[in-house]
Amino acid sequence: MSLGLGFFAGFWGLLGPILLWQPWRIAYLKFLNRLTDYILLMVEVNMAKCHMWFKG
Repeated sequence: MSLGLGFFAGFWGLLGPILLWQPWRIAYLKFLNRLTDYILLMVEVNMAKCHMWFKG
């Protein structure tokens, strides 16, 4: 019972403000966009390094 209540409170404590307040939602989506751009850039750079390393 308390596990379910804790999950419910934590879930809505985190997602409630993001879903209900537009400035928070915009900031969160910008953060996710920057994070995915960074991750994809690092993957691409590392793949290029590996490709150059395999070519010799």
